[in-house]
Amino acid sequence: MLQPHNPGIPVYDREFYGYYGNFGSGANAQISFLQSAISPSDLHKIDLISDIKGAEKWSVRDLFQRDVDVDRVTSGLIPYFKDEGKVKFFNPITLTLLPLNEQGEVVQDIPPIVSGNSVDETNKLEYSTLEATGYFQFKIPLFDGQPSYAQSILKYNSSKIKIVAIDGQHRLSALKRFDNDDDNGDFPSWNIPVVFFSVKKRDDSLHTGSLFDVIRNIFIYINTQAKTPNRARQILLSDESINSVCTQEILEYSHSNDVDRDSVDAEKMPLLFYDWRGEEKNGVRVPTPGSIKQIEEIYDWFDEYICGKDFSAKQKDALDIDVNDPLAAYFTGNNNESIPVEQVAQIRRQFGDDLLKGFVYMLEKFNPYASYISFIRGLEENYQNDYDLAKHAFHKLRFGSHYGGSAETQAIDAIYSNIIQDILDHNADPDSLPGLVEMDIGMRGVAYAFSEIRKLYSTLMSRSVTWEEYSVWFTNALNNAYETDNWLKDKDMKRLRHITYNHGGTTVNYRLNDVPKALGAVLTAVISRFGIIHHKSEFNLSDDELHSEWLRFYEDYVERISDKLLSGYRAEHKVLLQESFPQGGKPLQDAVKEAATKSAEKHIGDFTKYLTQEIS
Repeated sequence: MLQPHNPGIPVYDREFYGYYGNFGSGANAQISFLQSAISPSDLHKIDLISDIKGAEKWSVRDLFQRDVDVDRVTSGLIPYFKDEGKVKFFNPITLTLLPLNEQGEVVQDIPPIVSGNSVDETNKLEYSTLEATGYFQFKIPLFDGQPSYAQSILKYNSSKIKIVAIDGQHRLSALKRFDNDDDNGDFPSWNIPVVFFSVKKRDDSLHTGSLFDVIRNIFIYINTQAKTPNRARQILLSDESINSVCTQEILEYSHSNDVDRDSVDAEKMPLLFYDWRGEEKNGVRVPTPGSIKQIEEIYDWFDEYICGKDFSAKQKDALDIDVNDPLAAYFTGNNNESIPVEQVAQIRRQFGDDLLKGFVYMLEKFNPYASYISFIRGLEENYQNDYDLAKHAFHKLRFGSHYGGSAETQAIDAIYSNIIQDILDHNADPDSLPGLVEMDIGMRGVAYAFSEIRKLYSTLMSRSVTWEEYSVWFTNALNNAYETDNWLKDKDMKRLRHITYNHGGTTVNYRLNDVPKALGAVLTAVISRFGIIHHKSEFNLSDDELHSEWLRFYEDYVERISDKLLSGYRAEHKVLLQESFPQGGKPLQDAVKEAATKSAEKHIGDFTKYLTQEIS
């Protein structure tokens, strides 16, 4: 029986009965739960993350639920429910209690929870209670002072609590749809197994992550044990990998700008640029329509080139972590695998103070991407006349769902399809995303060069430089190379023969670990060359001194380029000379070696001449 409303007493207008328990504590948090069963008539009391209005404003790392795979629900779960030849059962759906503020927004802080005893005036029973005052209350009846966990009650205030599925959202989505099906057999009599849980701080004086930090960790564990989230989801969710945290912050930079249409900075990279949600259909990763780069690719740029592996000396240097910084203790070479939760916020700040600014500047100001940004922002403006519907279409494109009514769905989907086609047409135009820029190999080369040339710039400036300052110089040099000499604009079969394409025109050396020895090394030489040519006045050095410094820098890369060229020309000349040496063997090997060496030497000689004649 629901408690009556008395002034000064919180109103708990909904309740569920079940078995109460506590789980073990960790990270200064403890889970209280109620194992129960609900009827189909209770389904409307439970939400998906995507049902919560304003959820798109949460940090991207807190949007931990995968989008519902509609095909999986339609072709898998619904037929299973309808099949009279199958026995129906599944594991309990895991539900959490999310507190709301006066504006109906989810509260990030873990609410204080107090324990005590009370007597219910209705039935005169004594209860042990655990209560987040005004939000919810667990009641465990006491008989002769002993708890009766099996007869416990969860009461909550429906205006201040959202009950949300963090595991089993596909089952929940299917159940909600099945409830609306006229042909659902004995479904109204089902008892659906669920577990409700809440989070309690163990010690209010100690640091604890946010409510979402705790829930996200529970979600990761549940899903890791059941089905490992795909790589995109792992990057988005992980607080233990520093490179994952950095990648999340790149997303958050765009997300926080796009989420409020009234204050968008039109020059910032749109969230649409990234395929970040890790959406799957029937277990297969599917890209977000119109996106340019998968989030896994952005992570790889940091992991392979810009920062290096987690907890490496290179990562410590890239994040500018001083030897006296408390974070330095985690970069000692002792094979750290994770960073404590209380230090994650500092990593985010450390990354955001400099490297993030430099990295996003490079992306946003690189000419083809700057053109993409301008196009997307213009596209958003072009749909202003249909804004009431278009805002839902753009929301679906960014987040996988929208809040439009069912009567508007067809119109929203039509606009959504038109927007996608507009973006695809733009991206397919070779003048918009030409040649190697469209391919992973191109930006892998740029990301590698972005990492490598910073040490030369610091040497030329005779001081350490921030990523933000360096990025301005680097990006200007990148754009000069791109516009002046068409680097990355086309296949460039002559200059990039056996660097990015073999003699048959097939793309080669595109793997992450091949790029530093091929296109990455080439672009490092080219972009540094353009940076010196067009910005001599920045350096307090003579032309001869600049030339000497650059040559010393170039020596580190020319050997790698030569090795790749020699390997490629060997394969090419082996095909060309086989007819002349039908017997094969050592005569063919010697002829191939001689011809390949000559071709590779000429190629690297022409490349070096191209670079040095402009610098001197």
